[in-house]
Amino acid sequence: MEHDGVVPILPDGKTGGNACCVLELPFSNNKSLLVSKSGKHSNFPLLITDVCYIHSFDLQNWSCEFSSSSENIRPSSDTPLYWACLIVAPEKFQWKLKPSFAMHGHASANDQDCIKWNIPVSDKETRFSTREDAQEMLSLLEKFPYPENKVFLRKKHGFFILGQDAQEVFDIYESQVKTKFTEIINSENVIKGRSLLDPEIAENQHFYALLRNYFYVNFLLL
Repeated sequence: MEHDGVVPILPDGKTGGNACCVLELPFSNNKSLLVSKSGKHSNFPLLITDVCYIHSFDLQNWSCEFSSSSENIRPSSDTPLYWACLIVAPEKFQWKLKPSFAMHGHASANDQDCIKWNIPVSDKETRFSTREDAQEMLSLLEKFPYPENKVFLRKKHGFFILGQDAQEVFDIYESQVKTKFTEIINSENVIKGRSLLDPEIAENQHFYALLRNYFYVNFLLL
């Protein structure tokens, strides 16, 4: 996504995009998340040690319990929106299928383009990664449920892609998001960098399974 310009390079040199997947441990009824770290620098691949294990996120008290490879690795500020998309919404809105993987880029588009592309867009603009942001995300997901809809736009924040697994999300990105949003990005002269997910990882699709196995083993060793 970074190479395509769909995750813009922020003023501090970090990428405006991330990815997340659901983790279901066999000895627990609770679902957790694996989310990429906050502040991934441009032109650096995403490593396994750059991923955070999210035990829980309390949307009411705005608190997160997580584990990571070091104290310097903290979860993306978009974690509450991933929690809303992948944990809260499927149960709250009784979706018949529950997504397990999500990807987010800070590229945006106007309402007219989204209507033309049949991409649901939220009504209100809010500050990023706030209670209001998460609530607007949930409102959008309630109006346009998954799996009938798999690409969503938080107004002036960016797009979210939901899918059953990493392969489906990457396919949706390539077929529905990349071309549309790249045209807008190119017209606005956004700086391009390298892919959010290293191509060698993304293309062979070991990414999802590797993350699950890594955190499962390390969680047992804690």
